[in-house]
Amino acid sequence: KTKPELAAEMIQSAVKTQASQGIVLADCAYGNNGGFRYALRENGLGYSVDILGSTKMWRADAQGRRRGPVSTAESFARRVCFRRCTWTEGTKRELASRFGFVRVVVQSDLAYSSEPHPVWLGIEYPFDEEESIGYFLSSLPSTSTTIERVRTHKSRWRTERMYQDLKGV
Repeated sequence: KTKPELAAEMIQSAVKTQASQGIVLADCAYGNNGGFRYALRENGLGYSVDILGSTKMWRADAQGRRRGPVSTAESFARRVCFRRCTWTEGTKRELASRFGFVRVVVQSDLAYSSEPHPVWLGIEYPFDEEESIGYFLSSLPSTSTTIERVRTHKSRWRTERMYQDLKGV
């Protein structure tokens, strides 16, 4: 089995034992897997997962239906408005980037459900030119605020940082 398949099974087992439910955060190895995202939705879990810029999707209309031609996350990055968001205070400075969001329907999701499932495409454009543009999908509600989507997604950064500290890296 693939890592996303194993992870989906572990998450389903945790849900069955009534473990506390929250938002699943994951890197693009999991985020780009439509089956993994579908398993999260089927288990009633929200997510904020990294994806590749080449991930194909459509813009979603107000009813959550796909509109326009199929596109990629990278191409949406050229057409979305960005807003500066600070997600936390660091030890030396506040941590901030520019973020843009658009509601989309991901092409690979249609292999698992005939009903479109609109999600947020988040695009992070760091101020530091050395960092690359990041793309992620968030299943937070359409009424969520930009800062809620950013802080939820950046929770993964804190988890990764703690993991690195525990490893002594």
